[in-house]
Order: sequence, then C-alpha cells, then structure tokens
Amino acid sequence: DPKTIAALREGAGRSLIAEKNPLLRRMVDFSPHRVFFSRVGRIEVYQPIPAPGGKSPTGPHTHLLTGNLRRGRGESTPWPGGFLACLNLHPPS
Repeated sequence: DPKTIAALREGAGRSLIAEKNPLLRRMVDFSPHRVFFSRVGRIEVYQPIPAPGGKSPTGPHTHLLTGNLRRGRGESTPWPGGFLACLNLHPPS
C-alpha cells in the first residue's frame, strides 16, 4: 500500500512513541499486524485496532500506552523493586 509505505518512510529513524512521530497517530488507520517478542516469548496480534472511543475486539488485542513507555514502564500496574510484567493475561470469567 503506497500510503502505508510513505508513512513508514516518514517515521523511519524515530522512536514510534516520540510525540512528533506521525506514524503513531496513523496506527489506527493502518491497523498493522503487531509482533511483540522478548526472552520469554513471542506474540502476534492480527486484530484490528479500534478508533478512539471504539470497543476493543474480543480476543487478543494490544494497547500501546505511550505515556507509560515514555516513563520506562511497560504497563500500568506498579511492581516492587523495579520489576516489570512480561505478560498480562486476562482469561474470560
């Protein structure tokens, strides 16, 4: 898709969570497949990203909490002694 490629090139070389990176604002439009990996595992999410105020889909989905990432925190739950969660699972009740 030429529009996606142009946006990716415009944001190249900058942190995705940088305030002036136009790519972050366009993620909802692109709704790309997201791949997260660490030493503990790899997760691939293919669900669409809902528009602001929209409802997250049932099943695997992502939330990019840029404020937490800018502060060096991967998620919003406080953990003792500098620990961070590697994975949060929310099984159905």
